[in-house]
Amino acid sequence: MSASSFAAASTISNEINDAIPAFKSKLSAKSLLTDIELVGDTMFAVGERGHIIYSSDGDTWLQADVPVNVLLTAIKFVDSQVGFAIGHDQTLLKTENGGKAWQIVNYQPSSDKPFLNLDIQGENIVIVGAYGLFGVQMTVGKPRIALIKKRYYWKKIVNIYKK
Repeated sequence: MSASSFAAASTISNEINDAIPAFKSKLSAKSLLTDIELVGDTMFAVGERGHIIYSSDGDTWLQADVPVNVLLTAIKFVDSQVGFAIGHDQTLLKTENGGKAWQIVNYQPSSDKPFLNLDIQGENIVIVGAYGLFGVQMTVGKPRIALIKKRYYWKKIVNIYKK
């Protein structure tokens, strides 16, 4: 993959300063939720308006601090502290405090291409999106995003799963 295909998240995400944080809402647990992840004894769910909610009993849900208000489509945790959430506007969020607060790794509303699902394999994260966005690969420790635009590179990412 050429060097021009890679860019640091802060370089390709100049629109981060334009992000509007998710509004805290008592109704967030009743809004559209698109994914859920069990981490230890705590459930995390993502959904519309940038909602990331969490609960240890399934009845009482708390809303995390999220710096964007876009539809979030998937959430995965590496361990009890580090997790990632993705969504529309090529949003990629990361938490390092067990999901209570999230930071923007990537946010590109001008791209009009949503991230739809992700998986974590060791130090690699694979993200798939819509409208020809085949995927994104980065390492868990140092966020570095590579937009995969050719099927040849997509096959290389698939090989991560074979190891």
